[in-house]
Amino acid sequence: MRFDVLLLAALPSVMAAKLAYSPPASLLSMASAEDSDCTLPAEYKIQNFHAQSNNTGSTLDAFDFKYIDAETQVTTLCHFNETSKSTTPDTLTPRYACEDGEVKFIWEDSEGQLTLIERICPSDGKAQYEVSGGLQIELVCGRGGSCATNSTSQVAKFSSLQPVRDPTLRV
Repeated sequence: MRFDVLLLAALPSVMAAKLAYSPPASLLSMASAEDSDCTLPAEYKIQNFHAQSNNTGSTLDAFDFKYIDAETQVTTLCHFNETSKSTTPDTLTPRYACEDGEVKFIWEDSEGQLTLIERICPSDGKAQYEVSGGLQIELVCGRGGSCATNSTSQVAKFSSLQPVRDPTLRV
């Protein structure tokens, strides 16, 4: 029996086991190819989330954070303020681009939920898929409206893989 063939055949299954989403077999095969630049990330990290609120913290007027995906080697800064514009058409939930336009975020004030979306697995220079996952941001706001989390670093899992739905190109 050729164990090298068996090992290579098992790679997609092993890779998929650590993910909270289910990639199609064709994408698993692409990601496990030796010369592939397709990485299927399992998690991401948010660092130094700081915000400004003009009220008790129930709505945020501005915030900044650092996004890190160690698996795809993407690190970027993300910002939201009064000049931020959604990169999506009105039919989609507003998404805001980070400094690296392959990463976008959605902020839901009512839930205190931050959802990150990262485009992955470029084909001919354009990503075909995006992974996303959300995390609760627990904020403590002071009298001056300055808000911060009680942790400088938070880790979240990507829980969804979809074809790219946001038609905009890199910002």
